[in-house]
Amino acid sequence: FRDPAAFDRLLAEDLPELIRSSEGGELRFWVAACSTGEEAYSIAILVSELLGKDLSAYRIQIFATDIDLNAMAVARRGVYPESALAEMPVELLERYFIRREGSLEFNKSLRDLVVFARQDLVQDPPFLRLDLITCRNVLIYFQGSLQEQVLSTFHYALRPRALLFLGKSETAHQRDGLFESISREAKLFRRRIGDSRLPTQMLTSGSTLVAEPTVPVARDRKSVV
Repeated sequence: FRDPAAFDRLLAEDLPELIRSSEGGELRFWVAACSTGEEAYSIAILVSELLGKDLSAYRIQIFATDIDLNAMAVARRGVYPESALAEMPVELLERYFIRREGSLEFNKSLRDLVVFARQDLVQDPPFLRLDLITCRNVLIYFQGSLQEQVLSTFHYALRPRALLFLGKSETAHQRDGLFESISREAKLFRRRIGDSRLPTQMLTSGSTLVAEPTVPVARDRKSVV
């Protein structure tokens, strides 16, 4: 829950809208460059808070990817030092974590909503038909042309009118024709309706475009449960 005001906005306005407009009770999220997993679990908590007892009636898929296998090993475990979560609201800690000798372990039932997989954000094809992509504090490390490529990939992956959530020092204005800003403070953008193409680099990489997790992702899911 880094940048609490931005996540408060997601909880109060944008996620409820996505839930209301969901097709067949399906919601698909992609946490790109998830690092050690905190943001993916934050999204899982927000969805659980909103749906409550109705959570099981929805098909929730949270894809969390990163290129760093060491970071993802931490993410899959879902165990963090208490000091790392010191700023989380106490009621959320009590509801979603189990204390284990100075550490906090994320609730297993929600952990099962998150599928972790290794992915190169620049070269590998994206997940498809997504309602929300979060990619926070990553684009700032890319040069302009690479930022444009990644933003094109996100536009291709999102459903029409779906959302992109960036870090507070980032923007999608490099590709104004693809996204419109809906909250400058929270760095939330909506996908504009229109044709979209996968970047040429991905079309020529030899990878197979996927709308569902590939076999390696399914294998990773076993390590989550």
